[in-house]
Amino acid sequence: MLTLNDYQTDARKTAVGINPEHMAFGLLEEAGEIAGIFKRIYRGDQEYLHLDNELGFSPFTYDRLKGELGDLLWYAAMLADVLGLSLDEVARYNLAKLQRRKAKDMIHGSGDDR
Repeated sequence: MLTLNDYQTDARKTAVGINPEHMAFGLLEEAGEIAGIFKRIYRGDQEYLHLDNELGFSPFTYDRLKGELGDLLWYAAMLADVLGLSLDEVARYNLAKLQRRKAKDMIHGSGDDR
């Protein structure tokens, strides 16, 4: 089984010239590419639509989303790496934050101090 830390270690082997700015902009770029796929779905581009599964995505769209999510994960792993964080640590921190918010019935809303 691949853990987040295993992924981060293996991903690091593919990185060249890691710096926080590059990784942060890479995250933004990949998020934009994911948004672009949903834009095409929303406007009804036929190659992105196919009603053969419960989400209504074509196999082409599913593969594109999987690829872009993987790219986003790579940039997140490398940004965490530059910051001296493990992905496991980031994931645990995020889950704890979400659980605190849910316990206070503040999972909806905006801002960090909920």
